[in-house]
Amino acid sequence: MNNVWVLTAAQALAFSSVSAAVLVGGIVGESLAPDPRFATLPMALFILGTASTTLPAARLMLIYDRKICFILAALVAAIMTLIAYYAIDRHDFWLFCFATFGIGAHIAFVQQYRFAAAESVEPSQAGQAISMIMLGGLVAAFTGPEIANQTALLNQSRPYSATFLALALVLVVNSVTLAFYQNVSVSQDINSSGGRTVRELATQANFILAVSASVTGFVVMSYIMTATPISMHSHNGYSLSTTTRVIQAHMIAMFLPSLFTGKLINRFGELPIITIGALLMLTCIAIALSGIEIWHYSAALITLGVGWNFLFVGGSTLLTKSYLEQEKFRAQGLHDFTVFSFQALAALSSGSMLHRVGWSGIQYSSLPIVLLFLGLLLWQLRLVRLNPQSP
Repeated sequence: MNNVWVLTAAQALAFSSVSAAVLVGGIVGESLAPDPRFATLPMALFILGTASTTLPAARLMLIYDRKICFILAALVAAIMTLIAYYAIDRHDFWLFCFATFGIGAHIAFVQQYRFAAAESVEPSQAGQAISMIMLGGLVAAFTGPEIANQTALLNQSRPYSATFLALALVLVVNSVTLAFYQNVSVSQDINSSGGRTVRELATQANFILAVSASVTGFVVMSYIMTATPISMHSHNGYSLSTTTRVIQAHMIAMFLPSLFTGKLINRFGELPIITIGALLMLTCIAIALSGIEIWHYSAALITLGVGWNFLFVGGSTLLTKSYLEQEKFRAQGLHDFTVFSFQALAALSSGSMLHRVGWSGIQYSSLPIVLLFLGLLLWQLRLVRLNPQSP
């Protein structure tokens, strides 16, 4: 259980950098970009960095071990935040994009924290271990936006540059925290003859449903959340402080349910929780379409956060039931690669769509994604119940 606490602390530190970057990334991108349609490109590349590194991260942790990879990834990310600082200071949009890509690559390793925690406890406790790790994000919901808010104007001539200096320090502290993590014995042969192929893994009902739940949660969440600071601060004139509070409320809603999500999954199973998560996404869209007052933004983003939590924790827990020990790095890497590839596309299109069709257009274009998942959920629900598969 010591590993779970260490990884929870590490999650809090790592996601502080994420929440701060999400809050200021779009605003900085808009100020540096040669074209306003590129405003969210830095955040899209942040997510693309995550997506493109998920499979290499899984492979590296097999060849070496989780601990050394976790620590080195945090240190590399610290260097990238310093590059982001330099890019803002030089008013270099493309260098800033490079830096956000590198910071995002680190998140591919952070996303493995939840699997490392699940491996550190009994299988029956995997859901609660994953929920505990997610609670680290609850701390980040306060610290990340607050770091951004307090450091935004420390350098008056280059707003938000000091934020990335502060994040470098946070990531160095994270690397020190991870030194207390103890590796859990793992299978050494990812290509073991006892393991199934990627195609076999990817065509089983549990795996399809787990990935689809996570993809839906991340795509809709990223698409709407990435657009929120620009819509509020740049388009509708709300202050950075007000925008910060809305993003902070969203982050709290993303991670606070983890206090009980694992217990709900243990009691009711993954599928009901995933279903509720999808319905909450629809509720978020309905609220966002009803207006652009502060309470509309706040209520929509809070609902979005809870929906994401149910979809992601439910999907991640279901994923752990879809593979054998020797298949775990392959399955985990494939899951995260798929999820963050789609999330990158969502973040990349968010800025352009917001510029072209506005805040309401963002919501209407999110609707088919959720409805498509609900249709898949109903179909897979029947398959899983009639043909339950064990790895």
